[in-house]
Amino acid sequence: MIRVWKSEDSKNIFISGVTNPIPVDDFSFVRDGDLFSFDRISATGLEVNRVSYTSFTDDQSNSFASAADFESYLNTLNQRTVILEDSHRDTVSDHSDVNLNDGVAPVNGWVPKWVDGSLKLCMKEQAFYNGSPVINQTGNPLANTPVNWNFNFQRIGTYKITFSYAGSIDSTGADIVTVPSVDNQNLINITSGESERREGKDSAGNDADGRGTDQKDPISVVCIYQATSAGTKNVKLDHYARATNTPNTAECSLWNVIVEIEEVFNLQITS
Repeated sequence: MIRVWKSEDSKNIFISGVTNPIPVDDFSFVRDGDLFSFDRISATGLEVNRVSYTSFTDDQSNSFASAADFESYLNTLNQRTVILEDSHRDTVSDHSDVNLNDGVAPVNGWVPKWVDGSLKLCMKEQAFYNGSPVINQTGNPLANTPVNWNFNFQRIGTYKITFSYAGSIDSTGADIVTVPSVDNQNLINITSGESERREGKDSAGNDADGRGTDQKDPISVVCIYQATSAGTKNVKLDHYARATNTPNTAECSLWNVIVEIEEVFNLQITS
């Protein structure tokens, strides 16, 4: 019986009864014996010839029924070692030749995901509006709202877009309305396309920041976007005041707006 094991330190494969004593590199010799021969044919191939043994067992008690099975096992171990050693890199920049992203150029913040048997680098990007409250008194979407960003959707597919923000309206008879969109395509699957419609509670307080009120309501909205084409797209969050469906000129405000976009796979969608 031959026993085979693999060194965790040197990554060499050793064979009991063949290497005696065990050499530094067990692939550096040819053993020609009466019952079997062991030869090195390449860095990735091992060959066992003229085998008369009927049982092969490695150090993990894995048994092999034939010399062919034993040889296949040795080759698998050796190839695995070659692959691991070849793919090892000393620095992050050394991984630039490893294709994990289907040819798409990733940017800072992207995350690896296991998708259908392979590893992909997937879009995960964020943006933050940290300026003064965006105050809208037109009753309609602002023509040039600062609460918008351009993102590069580098793959066709499914994306989760999350908007988190604080808002207020200086009225007890009008509603603050928000509508998220990508390239002016509404992300909320209802007729109005609104992600929020909320009536103000109190208009008496005033924080002296132009909003006309001291009310502050944090909101988070999660949307799903199906990108049918790749490329740069505008992600926007409109806000305005409405009394029923009539534009209202009450101060409608947003601030501390964060948007996060993440590519998702195998999403279970029900309707």
